Amino acid sequence: MIPIPSFDDLGIWDDLDEVSILDEEEPLDLRTDVVEIDKSLANLEAELTRLRLRRAHILASQNLIGLVPPEILAHIFELGVHEDLKLLSVISLVSRHWHDLALTTPSLWTYIVLDNQWGLGRTAVFMRKMRVCLQRSHTCKLLVDLDISYVESEELHNIMVELQPHLSRCFSFRVSAPCWDLLPPLRDHLRGLGPSLEEVHLRINASDIQEMTPFCTLLAQSCPFLKMVILENLPLICVRVELLALQQLHLMRDQQTRRSVNRRFPILFRELLHTVVTTPALEELRFHSIRTPVLTMIPSLRMLSFNLVDSPNISLFLDSTSLPSLTRLSLDLRTCHIDGAALVPFVRALHDLPQLTALSLSSPRLGFLGGQIFDLLAAGPATTGVWILPRLQALCIQHCVDVTGHELLRVVCARRGPSVPDADDIRYLKFVQCDALDPDALDQLKAVVDTVRVS
Repeated sequence: MIPIPSFDDLGIWDDLDEVSILDEEEPLDLRTDVVEIDKSLANLEAELTRLRLRRAHILASQNLIGLVPPEILAHIFELGVHEDLKLLSVISLVSRHWHDLALTTPSLWTYIVLDNQWGLGRTAVFMRKMRVCLQRSHTCKLLVDLDISYVESEELHNIMVELQPHLSRCFSFRVSAPCWDLLPPLRDHLRGLGPSLEEVHLRINASDIQEMTPFCTLLAQSCPFLKMVILENLPLICVRVELLALQQLHLMRDQQTRRSVNRRFPILFRELLHTVVTTPALEELRFHSIRTPVLTMIPSLRMLSFNLVDSPNISLFLDSTSLPSLTRLSLDLRTCHIDGAALVPFVRALHDLPQLTALSLSSPRLGFLGGQIFDLLAAGPATTGVWILPRLQALCIQHCVDVTGHELLRVVCARRGPSVPDADDIRYLKFVQCDALDPDALDQLKAVVDTVRVS
C-alpha cells in the first residue's frame, strides 16, 4: 500500500512573521524628489544661459567691427545702401546698435524709388514707406526715381502731392513713363525742383510716340546746380532752363523707331547749338541709339499662350525672340491691354509674325476689347503698308461684351476672295460669352466663313 504524502507544509514559510507586508508600509513621497530635481535643473539652465550671454558679450566687446566709430560705420552703410537699397532692411536686423545707428543716419533714407515691385495694388504700402523716408531723411538731399508705368493716375497724383513739399532738396530726379500723356500732369508738381537739382533724367517708351505728339516744357524753373540732363525719346523742349552749370547732355533714341522718331521730333541743330552756346561748362555731349538686342531663336515653337501676363512683359518677350514656326497665339487680356498706346508694340510684334494662322483674344479688362485691332486686321497695304497677319485663318473671341460681330465681318470681307491674293481667307470663327453679338451679323458671318461657333 502506497503511503499518502502529507501536504501540511504547503504554503508555510518559517520566516513569514519576520517579513513586513508591503501594503502595510508607508508609501514613498516621490513628488518631493522630483520637485527638488526640477529646481536644480532650472538653476543649472539659468546659470548656463547666463554664462552663454557673458561669453557672447565678452566676444562682442573684443569684435573689431564693434570698435569702429559710429561715423565711419554710418558712412560704410551709406556706400552699401547706395549700391543696393535692400541692404537697409538687412542692416537693421544685425544688432540693436546697427538698428539704432541706421535710424539716426538721415542719408540712408534719402532714396525714393518707385519701381515694379510697388505695382499692382501696393501703392499704399509705397506711400507709407515714402513718408517714413521723408521724415527720417530730415534735410538731406533726395534721390527720386519714379517708374510710373505701374500706378494709376489718381495714385500718381497722391504720390506727387506727398512728395512736392520735399522736391526742393532733390538732387537727382528721374521719371520713366510708358507714354507722353502721363508726363504733362506732373508739370505743376515739378515746380518744386531746382534749388538742389543736379541730375535729371526723363524717359518715355519710343513705341508710344505719335506723329503729332504735343510735347511741352516740363522743367522751366531755375536750376543753378544742374550738371546732367538725359532725355530718352524726348525733345530738348522738355527742359527749358538756364544750363550754366551743365556738364553732360545725353539725347537717347530707340533704334527700332529711330527713323520715325527723328521725323516726329528731329534734333533741331539750331536749338541744339543754342543750348551748347548757353552752356559754358559743357564737357560731354552724347547722342545715344539704343540698339535692338540680338533675338533669341526658338525654331520649333508652334503654339504660344500668355495667361495673366502684363503688357510690358508680353512686348518684351515678343520683341526679344524669333519665332519662325509659331502658328497659334493666345492672349488672356485680364492683366494687359491692346488698345490705345499699348496697341503700337502689339501690332509691331504681329508684323514680325506673318506666318501666324490662329489668334485668340479673351477676357479684356472690363470686357471691352475695342475695335482698333479689328480695323488694323481689315486694313490692307494701302493703310498699313502690308497685311497684318496675312496667313490668319482662325479667330477666337472670348468674354468680350462689346463685340457685335460687325467688326469681324469687316475683317472677313476685307480678306476674302481671289481679289486679295496676299491674304488668306478667314475660315474659322469662335465666340465664347460675347453677349452683344448681333444675330444679323452672325448670319452674315455664317454665310461667308466655313465654321462659326458660338457658345
